[in-house]
Amino acid sequence: ARRHTPLDPIATAPECDPSLDVPDVVSAAAVFAADQLGVRRIVAFSQSGYTARLAARYRPAAPIVAFTPDSRVARQLQLVWGVRPLLADGDVKHLDGMIQVVDRKLQLAGLAEPGDRIIVLMGHPIREKPLTNLMRVHRVRSAEEWRRLRPEDEEGTPEPEAGA
Repeated sequence: ARRHTPLDPIATAPECDPSLDVPDVVSAAAVFAADQLGVRRIVAFSQSGYTARLAARYRPAAPIVAFTPDSRVARQLQLVWGVRPLLADGDVKHLDGMIQVVDRKLQLAGLAEPGDRIIVLMGHPIREKPLTNLMRVHRVRSAEEWRRLRPEDEEGTPEPEAGA
């Protein structure tokens, strides 16, 4: 039986079919993959904190870092088991830009180093702000690696900060 929470978008979105709970399945898969692969962190992008809560209920061995643009949600997530919230600033429009922000912020916070393996949970495509439907296993890159990979910065991708 699926538990519903007050912030559960499935309970309030009439266009969603609750029998097809993709965010829950993706979150469970991420926790399983994290345990199997021994990743350093599980990173969840969430407007409401729902994705981080879903992953946390499976009690993964890897800590969860929740990126949210809302400071109120970040404060609420501080009370969730195994979750460390970080504010996501900037308006990133594509997947690579979002992953670049993750790499930079995790390194600045001392939560990851280049070469660490992490799992990222998010809704894709980003512009549509969908429920969580994507799990990506990722190796953290340094700012220098990102510059080599993307010498011509695309619109919407924040420039890496010096020393990141």
